[in-house]
This record gives sequence, structure tokens and C-alpha cells, in this order.
Amino acid sequence: VICNYNYKRFIEDAVESVLNQNRAPLEVIVVDDGSTDGSPEYVATRFGDRVKLLTGENRGQLNAFARGINIARGDFVAFLDSDDNWKPDHLQTVADIVEARPYVDFLMVGCELFGNSEGRMDFGECERYYGLTATAVLEKSWIGANTSCLAVRTDILRQIVSAVPENLYPDWKVRADDVIIFGGSIFGARKYRAPHVTVR
Repeated sequence: VICNYNYKRFIEDAVESVLNQNRAPLEVIVVDDGSTDGSPEYVATRFGDRVKLLTGENRGQLNAFARGINIARGDFVAFLDSDDNWKPDHLQTVADIVEARPYVDFLMVGCELFGNSEGRMDFGECERYYGLTATAVLEKSWIGANTSCLAVRTDILRQIVSAVPENLYPDWKVRADDVIIFGGSIFGARKYRAPHVTVR
């Protein structure tokens, strides 16, 4: 699920990075959150039926992700912000981890920064299985990663987004990552962080 808002200048690279994965995605869902820069028209023309394009009024990233989650067909949803991209082995890495550890519900990988920033945001050389993380909410522990670095079981994501009251969407419109991360803990997601850096 790729969320886009007025990032026409980046969206092609993001979508191409998904379509060019070593392991093909089941589907690519682009949710355009009311862009006024011609993004949806560009995506429709450039990619045609290779992506599912959802459009609508601007309601924020959380609402956009919820729309994508609710139509996703796979067992897992991997997220991508439209100004980020995946390295070619991202989905294969995610699949290998999930197949080797079928108990994992919530997977995090690291990323390297590019463009105006440099460096890495990763977990070092060590993997870590957190197991059930509901107590993390009580401790206010943020066990997560950037949205583009997450892959989460679809059924858990649907529980999370259906639990957010409609009146809170305006306040949380740019808090999609926090809602997914804390919501994952609340709904009993078994979290795992990988040492791999497969996102840019």
C-alpha cells in the first residue's frame, strides 16, 4: 500500500521500486489522498492496470492507509510512503522471514536515508523477537519503525483501523505510523525486528 499526497515528483520512483522487486508483489495499491498536483492522473497514465489506484478527498495518511488495508488481498500488507522506495530484495526478505517464522505478525526492517539526508536508521546486526507487546503500550514503548519499513498481518491491521473512532481521524491524520505501531501492540501483534536494511 503506497500513500501519496502531492508527491508527483517522487511517486514514479516509489511505484517502480515495488514493481521491480525480485519477488513480485501480489498487488500494488496506490491511495492518493486528494492530491492537487496531478499525481493520480500521472499514476493512472504511467502504470495503468499494474496498480490499483484509489482516489478521494484529503483526509490524511491514516485514512489513506485504512482505505488500502481494507481492500488488500494478501495475508500481509507492506507499506511505502511515496517519497521512499524499496531495494529490489525487500519483499523477498520479508517473505523469507515470515516463512521461516510463521508466528511473526509485525515485521520491521531498517532503512538508509537519501536525498537531503544521509545515514541509516536500523537495528544493528542483531535481530530481535519481541513476542506479544501489549505491555509496551503501558510502558509507552514505541516498538516500531518508519512506516515504509513495516509489514503487518492484514487481519491485525483491519482490527486496528476499525477501532479508530471516525472523530479521531482529523487529529491523527499524520500519525499513521503511531496508530499502526501502538495498535499492533494493543491487538497482540507478535513483533520482530530484522537486521536487514532494505528500504530507502
